[in-house]
Amino acid sequence: MTIAISPEILGFSAKLDGLRFRFKRFSKAFKTALQRRKIYRQTYFELSTQSDRTLADLGIYWCDITRLALEASLEEKTHEA
Repeated sequence: MTIAISPEILGFSAKLDGLRFRFKRFSKAFKTALQRRKIYRQTYFELSTQSDRTLADLGIYWCDITRLALEASLEEKTHEA
């Protein structure tokens, strides 16, 4: 007696679909992280290259630059969603 074994019987198709879903989710999260990092670096660079006088005119202290860059990257993420 011979039993034919197909991928559907073994659940291979369902496992493959699960892997595809996880890979797409990972890819999307990675892409979002890269975009956020780019915005963070750009904002940080732009603020850190400003003179003390310019920052004072804007009401920004040097210690706030990191926080402001982080907030900018998080805001951009919420606008995308």
